[in-house]
Amino acid sequence: MNREELNDPLFKENMDIVRRIAPRVMSTVNAVTMELIQMFNQQHSVKKITTKNVMYGLKFKQYFTQGLFEKMSELLQLPHFDADVLKKLSLKRA
Repeated sequence: MNREELNDPLFKENMDIVRRIAPRVMSTVNAVTMELIQMFNQQHSVKKITTKNVMYGLKFKQYFTQGLFEKMSELLQLPHFDADVLKKLSLKRA
């Protein structure tokens, strides 16, 4: 699936719900992650949360908010940028 809009009204309705709820869920995940880090530092938890884990969470939140997937270029969030523009840019670099 790509960033194109789908015409299915049920899909749009469900995505509206996800868009409303997801930022709060991701903020809660971030808060729990920070709490686990503090607990580990105080030796109250054996589970260590690494910087890599935190970065994956932050990156997921950013991609979700911007409507991108992990393998997609961040340039796709800019107006008028699509796969064709990215191909032209990569050809100019080569």
